[in-house]
Amino acid sequence: MDFDDVFTDNLAPTLAVGKETVFLNPADGVEISQPRNIVIPMIVTSTERNTVVSARHEKLQIECVPGIGDKLPVLRDWAARISLSLKKFAFVGNDLNDIECMKRVEPRQRSLMPVRSPL
Repeated sequence: MDFDDVFTDNLAPTLAVGKETVFLNPADGVEISQPRNIVIPMIVTSTERNTVVSARHEKLQIECVPGIGDKLPVLRDWAARISLSLKKFAFVGNDLNDIECMKRVEPRQRSLMPVRSPL
């Protein structure tokens, strides 16, 4: 799954010191951790290199790969590592670089997009 707009409100305000920030909802962490109790492996991919991306997923104990543009090779490698076919996946994303991952998930009903997505 993607990070921005899945874990955030898809906004990145710039602080006076010139750094971007994001807003996270703690309730999302509670909800996203629930499926792990029934052994659903998860990975988060993000183009962003913001330290909050890695810190958030370390806290939630979800594998995270930040700073990547082409997410499909990462998803394929991860699927092979955990011995799952992409046909068994769901993918949540909202950006152009999520589309290829969303196309590879079968059936496509398991490709999900936040309501606020620009796509």
